[in-house]
Amino acid sequence: MPAPTSQPLGRFEICLRKIPWLGLVLVALLAWSATPVDAHPAGLSGATVTIDRDGRMDVVVTFDVLAFALNDLPERVADTDMTALLDGPTAVLQARLVEAERHFRLHYHATVDGTDLPVEALKFPTVDGVRKTANSGGARLPVLATCDVTQHVPPGVHTIRFRFPEVMSSLVVSIDRPDEDTWTEVAAAGAPTSPLKVRVQAGAGGSAAGSGRPAVARNATADWLRSMFQFVELGFTHILPRGLDHILFVLGLFLLSSRLSTLLTQITSFTVAHSVTLGLSLYGVIRVSPAVIEPLIALSIVLVAVDNLRGTDLRWWRLAVVFGFGLVHGMGFAGALRDLGLPRHEFLRALIGFNFGVELGQLAVVALAFAAVGWFRASPRYRQWVVVPASAAIAVVALVWTIERVV
Repeated sequence: MPAPTSQPLGRFEICLRKIPWLGLVLVALLAWSATPVDAHPAGLSGATVTIDRDGRMDVVVTFDVLAFALNDLPERVADTDMTALLDGPTAVLQARLVEAERHFRLHYHATVDGTDLPVEALKFPTVDGVRKTANSGGARLPVLATCDVTQHVPPGVHTIRFRFPEVMSSLVVSIDRPDEDTWTEVAAAGAPTSPLKVRVQAGAGGSAAGSGRPAVARNATADWLRSMFQFVELGFTHILPRGLDHILFVLGLFLLSSRLSTLLTQITSFTVAHSVTLGLSLYGVIRVSPAVIEPLIALSIVLVAVDNLRGTDLRWWRLAVVFGFGLVHGMGFAGALRDLGLPRHEFLRALIGFNFGVELGQLAVVALAFAAVGWFRASPRYRQWVVVPASAAIAVVALVWTIERVV
């Protein structure tokens, strides 16, 4: 009896086999074109408050000035809009900054016992300052600038709290007082900080009476845990949803193989590496320019995604690449924390909390990926229909980022 011969594929079956490939690529491209996919990494905003014994209060706010000038959250503003504003007519940028300063004055509040403190002096970023920062030799975006505010806390008040403009996104607020521990918390976008007990007793000539320091009575353990949790939350949101570049890197690790052991080995290598450099970079032991770090982060995504197209086995050199680029990602995380201007004695708490939040964010990305395609990972068509098209789409997006961050 003759062996059965294979029948040629019909047009319908050929199209059916191509649909998942083309569909996934089309979805990736549509999602990319429909949302502002930023080439620059997500930055963090921060405010440092210093209260002197005589009641003088200096507030320094560090924020993404171009996003603020465009009146939107940093994670929602496209690079093209920022670049157009930065490199466009001076008169347009000047007008935007004037309006931004007005917006800041309107929505910034330092409140004592329910009454807003008047602003005595305010120094907002200028056109020359913004362009000088952008062209200083590092990464052009985001342009992190500072706004300096001077106020006075009157004697006899009991509590003080702060509220910053909502479009600055969440801020890490650090309040320094004489002879007291620094109070640090993360204020949600547009939300007030918790009320901080403070008392300035003025003597003759406006000088502080007695010790003159703001009197504060709080539960130290509860405050420490609360602040730690806020840094955990900050690290989590830095990955999900704000850290699209880190999300794509983790997805690249996830897509290599359907074996859980392969994924865990890569995640462990990446975690150890970025934890090491996050700590070393935050304490200033090593320092590399963002102009070098950010293109390398984008390039790491390209290499991992392209390697997924080669095969499913975890070779030693891929593990070395994952570890090496984990070191690079850690420097990127540290750069985000350094921009907050935290006092040095806050570094350890910020480091532990933020790093733990980053790990939770990475695990959440993996969990979502499992929820989306985990049921299909055992299928013989998983690689053809999911791994190859998704890895190709990730590689294309990351390659564009690499070029933009270099140029």
